[in-house]
Formats: sequence, C-alpha cells, structure tokens
Amino acid sequence: MTTTAFNQFRRTLVGRFSMDVLMDMRRVAQQHICGAAVHVEELAWTGDEKDRHDALWRARAATIAAKPPPAGKRTVIIEQRELEPGVLGVLYHASERNPRLLAAAALRDAGLLPVWFMNKGYEGLSQQMVPGLLDVVHAYRARPEGDGALPEPRCFHLERGVVALPFQGKEEANVLFGARPLGLRFRVTTESVDEVKQPGLVERFSRATATWPGGSPFEPVRSGRRTVAGLEGDELVLRGVDEEQGRVKLSWLYLGEVRSGARPKVTLDLESSEERLDEKISAWDHTLDSMRSTEA
Repeated sequence: MTTTAFNQFRRTLVGRFSMDVLMDMRRVAQQHICGAAVHVEELAWTGDEKDRHDALWRARAATIAAKPPPAGKRTVIIEQRELEPGVLGVLYHASERNPRLLAAAALRDAGLLPVWFMNKGYEGLSQQMVPGLLDVVHAYRARPEGDGALPEPRCFHLERGVVALPFQGKEEANVLFGARPLGLRFRVTTESVDEVKQPGLVERFSRATATWPGGSPFEPVRSGRRTVAGLEGDELVLRGVDEEQGRVKLSWLYLGEVRSGARPKVTLDLESSEERLDEKISAWDHTLDSMRSTEA
C-alpha cells in the first residue's frame, strides 16, 4: 500500500449522479433499473464474432428454460421471437409460485457490448410490457469511454453506457465498489421512493443503541446533518468496539422525495478496517464533497 493511495481519485457515474472514488476501486456488483421499471444489465462479448449474439442468446434462453415452471404450466418460456433487427426477445413465467407473474426480456447487440433488458408484470398487462421494454432498449447507448466519459444531462448512467430517458417513475442504481489493496467496500445506492420513510440515519442508530443488549458494538466518531450534491442528509461515522473492534463504518443517507429522479433516496456506505482511519475519513470527505447531480 502506498502512502498516496488515499489521495488518488477518478470520476465515476452512478444513475443520475457523478462522484470521485479512489483510483483503486473497481465495481464488483451492480444493478440498474430505469424507464418503466426495466432492469438493464451490461454484458461482455465472448466467442466468435460472427455467432456471438446468437450464442449469448442461446445461453440466456437455456438458463431461463432450465427454471421450474409454475404449477399447471408445461414450460417456463411462453414465447421467443425477434422483436426487431438486432433485438431478440423472450416472454416467460417469472415465478414458480405465481403463474400470473411474467417477465419480458430482450438481448440487444449494442456494438461495443451486448445488453440484457428485463421487466416484469402480471398476465393481464403483458401487452404493455414489451413496448415499455423497447423504450429502454432504444434509449440505451454504449459509450467508448465507458465510466470515464463525461456525464450527460437527462440520462441514466451505467458503467459503459447511458439510457437517454427522463425519469419515468421507477429507478434504482446499486453499485458496490471494492478496493482489495486498501481493504475497502463502498456501496452507492440511489432509489426512487413512493413514500419518504422516517427516521433518518442518526435517529435510527440512537434507537438501535437504546435497545441493543449490552450496548452497541459501535461508537460514533462523527454524526450530524451534511449536505451532499445539494441534498441534506444524515452522516454517521462509527468505530467498532468489543467484538467489532478494528472495524469502521461510514454512512450518509438522504431519505429522498416522492417519485423524483433528481432527488431520490441516496445511501452511501463505506466499510473498512480501522487502519489509517484519518486518511480513509479524508477520502470519504472528498468523495462526498465531489458528488454532483447530472440533471443540472
């Protein structure tokens, strides 16, 4: 570990926000939902270029077909067809327990990478699922610069591309970054909400501490209100004690506004060992101070 490891940052884009993260941080897990509640998954090409799209489609369809069908249904897959040139689609039962819950999915060749799109709905609404799916399929655009590209207004950002649609009622970006050399795990979550659920982060911790048998295994190092990206939320920095000694948790939470793409619920969580804590808090401060909405 170098002495400058906590001073080197790069820009990253998550949903409708941008921020600086430590240079050594890499995405280890992510989930994105946008448009009409459409899940978007960026994949990677494998195999021969001439057959790669069809080969990936066959592998995805086989995975779906291998799932157990609901009671009374012979197969999971209801229909497979080409939705339009370069876009293969499938309609299938999404739940073994509920035969009325369906999923529509599509695989698009976006040139630089393949992209998988999926939404869910009930049987009576299945005719609306494919148009909503295709809205997001058409709006997705891969970017050669990937995560290092400049943010674009009125776009939902993924690691390697954007969905050029305004907020439509249901969005979520959930990205976990890992930095193994630094012993860090940093999760960023932005999520539209149908209602604002109180209380905030600091009050939740206070309530939990009051009811924890033998006292909380964490003690606050810093807590209070903090504005990040123009959003006033709660910050809580905790140091482990007793069985949690040597661990630290840094969190910030904004509860969000109802059905807002520009002001969703935002949660930032960093977990690490206590080693070089002052430098880690300094890096945390830099990340929070750098966070901006891409909607401006």
